[in-house]
Amino acid sequence: MSKLHGRDREWASVLRFLSTPGGLLAIDGPPCSGKTFLLGEAVHAARDRGYLAVLVPGEQLANSAEVARTLELDAPARPLLAVDHAHADPAALLTLLADVRERPVTVLLALFGHQAGAAVRRALPEHGEVLPLGPVDAAAVERVVRDVLGAEPAPELAAFAAAAGGDPRLVAELVTGLREEDRLDVRDGVARLRDAPPPDAPRPDAPRPDTRPRDPRLRNPLLHDALLHDALLHDPLLHTSQWHDPRVHDPLPQDSRAHHARPNARYEAWLRDARLPARVVDLVRGRVAALPAKATQLLRVAAVIGRSFPLHEAAAMMGETTAALLLTVDEVIASGLVVSTGERLEFGSELVWRAVVASIPEPVLRALRHDAAVPPAANPARPLDLTGAPDPARAPDPAQPPSPAAPSTPGVPLAPGVPSAPGVPPPLAAPPDQVQPADQVQPPRPARLLDPAKLPTPTRSPNTQLPTLTQPPAPAPPPDPTEIEESTRGAAAVRDVRALAANGRLGAAIALARDSLTTRLDPAAAAELRVVLAGILLADGRPADAVAETEQVRITAGVPGPLRRLAEAGRLLSLYFATGARAGAHALSMLTVRDREVSDADVVMAATVHSCLEWSAGNLAEGVYWGRESTRWELDRPTAWWQSQSSVAFALKLSALGEFDDAERLVRGDGAVVDDAVTTGAPAARTIARARVLTQAGRLAQAQVAARQGLAAARDRGLRLLVPLASTVLATVALHRGEVTAAAEHVRRYRADLAAGEAVLHSGQYDWVELLLGHAQGGHDRAAEQVRERLADPGATRRMLIEEPGAAAWLVRLALAVDDDKLAGDVVAAAEELAVNNPGFPTAAVAAAHARALLDRDVDGLLAAAGRHVHPWAKANANEDLAVLLAETGHADRAASHTALALRVFERMGADGEAARLRRRTGHAQPGDGAGWQRLSGPERDIARLVGAGLTNRQVAKQLYLSPHTVNYHLRGIFKKLGISSRVELARFTHQQETSTV
Repeated sequence: MSKLHGRDREWASVLRFLSTPGGLLAIDGPPCSGKTFLLGEAVHAARDRGYLAVLVPGEQLANSAEVARTLELDAPARPLLAVDHAHADPAALLTLLADVRERPVTVLLALFGHQAGAAVRRALPEHGEVLPLGPVDAAAVERVVRDVLGAEPAPELAAFAAAAGGDPRLVAELVTGLREEDRLDVRDGVARLRDAPPPDAPRPDAPRPDTRPRDPRLRNPLLHDALLHDALLHDPLLHTSQWHDPRVHDPLPQDSRAHHARPNARYEAWLRDARLPARVVDLVRGRVAALPAKATQLLRVAAVIGRSFPLHEAAAMMGETTAALLLTVDEVIASGLVVSTGERLEFGSELVWRAVVASIPEPVLRALRHDAAVPPAANPARPLDLTGAPDPARAPDPAQPPSPAAPSTPGVPLAPGVPSAPGVPPPLAAPPDQVQPADQVQPPRPARLLDPAKLPTPTRSPNTQLPTLTQPPAPAPPPDPTEIEESTRGAAAVRDVRALAANGRLGAAIALARDSLTTRLDPAAAAELRVVLAGILLADGRPADAVAETEQVRITAGVPGPLRRLAEAGRLLSLYFATGARAGAHALSMLTVRDREVSDADVVMAATVHSCLEWSAGNLAEGVYWGRESTRWELDRPTAWWQSQSSVAFALKLSALGEFDDAERLVRGDGAVVDDAVTTGAPAARTIARARVLTQAGRLAQAQVAARQGLAAARDRGLRLLVPLASTVLATVALHRGEVTAAAEHVRRYRADLAAGEAVLHSGQYDWVELLLGHAQGGHDRAAEQVRERLADPGATRRMLIEEPGAAAWLVRLALAVDDDKLAGDVVAAAEELAVNNPGFPTAAVAAAHARALLDRDVDGLLAAAGRHVHPWAKANANEDLAVLLAETGHADRAASHTALALRVFERMGADGEAARLRRRTGHAQPGDGAGWQRLSGPERDIARLVGAGLTNRQVAKQLYLSPHTVNYHLRGIFKKLGISSRVELARFTHQQETSTV
C-alpha cells in the first residue's frame, strides 16, 4: 500500500467494495493513472479476505478458460474475476457484464472508459460502481519523489515534479530519468537538481514590483487603452507585446501552487529551457501515438502554438475547420492530455506539453514553428486579426530576454510559448517577399491606443452659462492598476470556477478556487468566489469545508448584503449536514432576530433547517409550519443550488403526510433557484425528491424513471451529496417489484457513497430499505435482528416511522412472525407516542392504530386502518392483514374480498413482487381483465402504462432507456397477449387497471 500515493479515498472504496461479495467495481482512468497497480493491490487484498481471485488481461477476456471456470463457481467459493485493460475488447466486456448479472461472482475491472466506447460507458453504471482516477495532490507527488530517490526533494526538484500535473507515473519517470542521466545531486538526505536556481529566491534583476495587470483583456476599451498607455510609459519592455499570462506560462499546475512558492523569473527560464529526461518524452510519445492519427496531429500542432491555445488557430494550421475537429477534440480531452479552460484548450501539465514538443522530429518542428510565426496577412489559412492587438495568451514571458535576432526581424517573432530545447535551432526567418523593409518596420502597437495630445479640446455650449474652455482640463488621475488587476483577476476566477463546476469537474473547480484565493483579490470578488466554492464543496459531500469558506465571508468587511446573507445561509445548511441537531440553535436564533426580511436567504434557510430538525424530533406541526413558510418566501438574488433544499425537504414532508399532489408540485419543473456553477444541482435534487414522492404515491414505474434521471445527473456532474437518496428510491422500487438482486446492488452502492462522503441528506429511508432488503434476502429472523439494532436508536426509529406510514405495522408483523412480543410492543409504543404527541396528523394516528390492531388482532381496527390509509402500500398491507385475520376467524368470503383489494392496489402500483408474494400465499387468482394483465412481464407493464398515458414510442424509449425499435417490439407482444389491436384500447385497459375501485 505504500505505493498508492494520493489514492487513499480510492483504496477505501475498494476495501468497502470487497467487504461484501458480489457486484462490480470498475476502476476508470487514463493511461499512466495507476489503475493497473490499484487493481493488482485489490486482487491481493481480495485473496487475503478469502476470495478465489483470477486476474486476466483484457485481450484474453473472450477466450480465457479461467474466466469460464470462474463464472461457473458457486457463492461459497467467493469467486472474484479481475480484468486489467478491460477496454481492449469492448464486445467481450459487454458480454461479461450480461453474464455476471445473475451469477455470484465479484468483478473488478481496470479500464480507460473512453477507449472502451460509449456502449461500455453506458453499461457500467447499470451493472456496478465506477471509480474514477484523477490527478493526485502535491503532497502525494512529493511522496513519489521521496520513494523513488530515498531522499527529500529540494524545493526546485519538488517544483519540477509538480509540473507533472499530479500524474504519478509521469512524476516517477521524471525523477527516475533525472537520476539515470546523472542530473541529481543527493547529499545529506536531500535531492537537488544540478545547476538549477532555487525557485523561491528573490529576483535580482527586478528592483520594483510589477503592478501591470496580469490579464489585459479588459472589457472596457477606454480603460484598456489608459492602462496600456500608462504601462508603456513605465516599462518599454511592453513595446514588444510581451504580456505575461500566468495561466499559460506558470510552470506549476493549478493544484500545486498553494504548496510551493511562486517561482522567480530565473527559475522559470531554467525550467522552460531544461531538457526533459528521455524517459518522460518516450512515455508521452507513447500516449500520443496511441490516439488516432488526427488526434496526434492536433496535439503536435497545438503544442507548437503554446501550452494554452485557441482551437481555431490549431485548425487553421491543420487546414481544417473548427467544426471538423470537434470529435478529435473530444478524443484528446478524453485522453487526459488536454483540458478545456473556458474559451481555450490547454495541455494538462507543463511536462506533458513540453514532452509533446520534444517528441516532434526536428525538421517537422522547424516547419511548424515557421507556420506559427508567419504573419496572419501572409497566411490565408490563418484568421486575420484586424485590430492589430496582440494575443496576450500567446505572448512570451516578459521575464525572458528577447531574442537577439528580434531587432533585425521584428515581423517574425518566435512562436510564443514554445520551449527552446537545447539543440533545436530557432525558427526560420520569413521568406524575403514577406519581410518589410527596415525603414517601414514599426514596433507593435496595441489596438486603439489613445494619445492624450490628440484628444479633442472639450467645450461648453453657451446655453450652459459657463465659460468656454480654451485649455484642456487637468487629466483625472488614472485608475489604480493594482485595484483593476485584483478586480479583473477575481471576476475571471469566479467565471472559470463556475465553468469547471458546470461541466461536472468539481475537483478541478475546487483546486482552481483555492489556488485563486491564495492571490490578492478584490474583497467582494473573493467573497463571491468563496460562496461559489462552498456550494461546490457541499455538492461534493464536504460540508465541513463549506462551513470554513462561508465563515471567511462572514468576517470579511465590505461584502454586499445579499452575498453575505447567502453565505450565512450556506453556512447554516452545511452545519446541518455536517452536525445535524447542532445547527438548531443557530437556526432558531436567526428566526428570532427582529427587523429581518422574510425573503433574506439566511432567514429562509434558518426556517428550512429548523423545520427539518423539528420534524425529525417528532414535532410534526412545527416542522410543517416552518417548512411551508420557507417555500412561500421569494428568494433574493443571488441564489445557489442548495437553496432548493427548502422545497425538496418540504415536499418530502408532504409526501409522508399523503399530500402527494402538493408535494409533486413543489419539485416539478425548473424552480426559482439558479446557480451558474452547480447548474444541475437544483434540478437533480428536485428530480430525486419527485421520485421519492412518486414511490410513496404508488406510481413505481414513473418513480423509477425519475430516480434514474436524477441519479444519472448527480453522478455525471459529481453531486455526491444527492446520490445515496436516489439509490434508496431505486432500491425501494426494486424490492416492491420483486427484483431483490437489483435492490441489493443499489443498497451496496449507496453504502459505499455514504461511507465515502462527510454529508448525507438526513432520511429514515436508509434504515427502512436496509430492513426490507434484509427480510427479502434472509427472511424473518435476519430482519428481526436488524430491527432490534435499529430500535436501540430512538431518533432513527422515529424518523423511519414518520417517513414511512406503513413501517409500524410491518415491524409488528415481523415481530409476531418470530414470536417476539416484546419487540412488537416496543414498536407499537413508539408509534402511539408519535401519534399522541402530534394530534391532527391522520397519517401518524392511522399508522399507530394499524400497528395496535395488528398486535391485538382487532378486526374492526384493521378495517378502519384499511379505509383511512392514504399511502397505497400501507393500504394494501392493511387489507392483507385484515384478510389473514378474517381467514383465521372463519370468514373466508370477507377474507377473499380483502385479499383481492390488496392485490388490486399492488398491481395498480406496479408492485409485481408484492402481488406475486400475496398470490403465492393465498393461491388467489385475479378475476376479469386482470388475468390478461398478469400475462405481461414487468417491462411490458411499464411500457403499457406509459403508452396508455399517451406517450409515443420515442418518449417511452427515452424514459425507459430503450430504443424505439425495442418499445415497438414489446408493444406488439402486449397487443397479442391482451387481445387488443390499438393504442386506444391499451389506454382504456390501463385506465381500468389504474382506476379500479378499492
